[in-house]
Amino acid sequence: MKTRTGLTLIELLVAISLAAILLTAVSSFFWRSVKSWEIIAVKYGRQQASRPCLARIERDIRSASQVITSSTTEEVSLISGGEVISYRLIEQKLRRKKGASSAYLSSEGEIGDLVFSYPSAGSVIIHSGKRVIYVSTRN
Repeated sequence: MKTRTGLTLIELLVAISLAAILLTAVSSFFWRSVKSWEIIAVKYGRQQASRPCLARIERDIRSASQVITSSTTEEVSLISGGEVISYRLIEQKLRRKKGASSAYLSSEGEIGDLVFSYPSAGSVIIHSGKRVIYVSTRN
């Protein structure tokens, strides 16, 4: 009897099929990992970009003599040094308006959402993403 060495066509097809299934599973796992990393990087970038903007709002509220009672959930207005200062999220950009001049403190998309609530006179709760900041005037 002759001994045969090598693979039959069926064995070769089974081996290629198993390798393809394994490669598909590994590449799918890798692809999901890369996508998750990208999502986390975007969220972290937004959080880092919003931090100085929220700190600026906090500073202005603390130094304000009064939070204007007609402020809405979309805008906070206050009086500081005799001037009216307001903050509002417009087209996903934070606008700071002081007197007649205004400036944007963030680029588009850096701050996803911004909501203000007023639990008591002179106090403001700032909601931005998952962050909640309670700020009161010092006066």
